[in-house]
This record gives sequence, structure tokens and C-alpha cells, in this order.
Amino acid sequence: MTDRNVYPLNLESFGRLIEAAGYERFETDEASHRVSLRIKGDEVTLHLDVILGVSPDGDPWYVRFLSYAVDFSPIGAGIPEPKLMGWLNAKNADVLFGRYYWDREYDTIAFEISVPGNGGIVGEDFQDILRIATASVDRTHGVLRELAKEPQETPAPEPE
Repeated sequence: MTDRNVYPLNLESFGRLIEAAGYERFETDEASHRVSLRIKGDEVTLHLDVILGVSPDGDPWYVRFLSYAVDFSPIGAGIPEPKLMGWLNAKNADVLFGRYYWDREYDTIAFEISVPGNGGIVGEDFQDILRIATASVDRTHGVLRELAKEPQETPAPEPE
């Protein structure tokens, strides 16, 4: 069903749009301007934050979708950091919008898309971005699992 209605940028609208996408359980955190939910994908369980971006004056002006796996760590799975960084650079070169990055502190691959919305956001657009921030990230972790299974190069011994 196409939803061409324009919704104001606020947490209540985000909650309604998340429910319309078929997700019943989510948490709203007014203090951090975010709605959060867990989604069980085919490859991983994802955490998704839909964050309301506000100006210094407190006016809403963008939406940030941030997703990451809660049950997969690339370095912990055996992917060497240089190989992971090369993979990230290649992956980001193919992404039309948004970006993947490695959060070193938590050893997770995150994906984020931020979109301006001074006049609000179209319901269909919100749901499309929600799907991108979840389904594509879920599939990406399947690729990362395969990357972790590949034989790793052993560094040559140091000359004496």
C-alpha cells in the first residue's frame, strides 16, 4: 500500500510508521530523540535506531537511520582488520546513499542513512529507507560471515 502522506518529523510519527511497516515492538527515548527496535533477520539480529536530528534551536530537520548486528563481530569472527577495511571501502563505493562503517569499540559493522526533512517525510519514503537499513544490512552480514570463513593470509616471517 502506497503511503504518500507527509508526516511531521517527530517520534510519534516514527512510531506510527514503524508500526505500519509491521513492527509492533519498539522503544521511544525522548531524551535521545530516538525510536529503537530489534529485528530478527535471516542472517543476524539487527538493532535499528531511527533518530530525530534537531538544529541547535531544537527544530527537527533530518532523520537518521542507524542499524547494526547485535550478534556478529567481524574481527571476533576472524576477519583481519586490513581485509575488513578493504571490504568496507569496496562496499561503500557501491552504495548509492548511506554508508557502512566499522565501530571499533563494539566490533560491529553499522550502516547509516541520514535524510533531510524540513517539511516532514513521506510515509512510503520512510518505509523504503527502513527496509534498506534492515534488509540490505542483514544480507551484508551473510557476506561478512562468508568472508570470515575464507582462508586468511599468513604474514611472511620477519627477516633476521
